[in-house]
Amino acid sequence: MKPFKIFVDGDGTLVPFDKNKTLYDIAAPGYFATRTALGHMAEGIELLSQYAEIFLVSAVLPYEHIIPDKDKCYDTIVPCIPKDHRLYISYEDTKLQAIQRLGFSKSDIFIDDYSHNLHEVSELGLIPVKAMNDINGTHGTWHGASVNVFADSLAIADTILGLHLAAQFHQKGE
Repeated sequence: MKPFKIFVDGDGTLVPFDKNKTLYDIAAPGYFATRTALGHMAEGIELLSQYAEIFLVSAVLPYEHIIPDKDKCYDTIVPCIPKDHRLYISYEDTKLQAIQRLGFSKSDIFIDDYSHNLHEVSELGLIPVKAMNDINGTHGTWHGASVNVFADSLAIADTILGLHLAAQFHQKGE
């Protein structure tokens, strides 16, 4: 068992979120299966998988083809995340609830591009990290740790590992 967990969002963090697509577009069979990696985040997660247990936490629309399509995408871009570590969340559920059911420690990491989710998990004690992409960060509501998905994969991994180590250090001092 690896010493800590990383929970990572899919859309907008590992794969691009296209704000110009309609709900009809993204609900179409095959849409998610053809998504490609966003920047170097997937490569950074691959590097981190040597040190941490990685979980995908991704919202899904209520159509039968969505999960198989997303699996096809993630099998390609993050093969280090096995299917049993992919937490697909319905819109009636929250990422926070899924993580709580699984369990976590205060040195575990949560990476997402949506500030609302980051604020929620920070209240629980998880380490929230904003995935900065080409469409977010426009309202200035997030003031915590962040990584740019277009940064070098080694820089992404170094930042995440550093946050985990700092949290462990602070916990020992409590």
